[in-house]
Amino acid sequence: AGVKASASDLVSSARYYLDSNTEPAKALDLARNAVSLDDGWIATYVLARAQAANGLYSDAADTARKAHALGLKADYF
Repeated sequence: AGVKASASDLVSSARYYLDSNTEPAKALDLARNAVSLDDGWIATYVLARAQAANGLYSDAADTARKAHALGLKADYF
């Protein structure tokens, strides 16, 4: 069996691709997978960034609002 990445690993990888402006589609795939494992505010925020980087602006705005709402409930926002 292969090694499974954690949500944190996936978020970090997605952020790398977003921050380096190299592979936005890969970042989107990684961010979606991260949110499927952990739908906390950080992963959700990175998903919003990835959606925007791929031109999915309406989805990104909705996802960013969700990330913000989740963050307001978190102890470390």
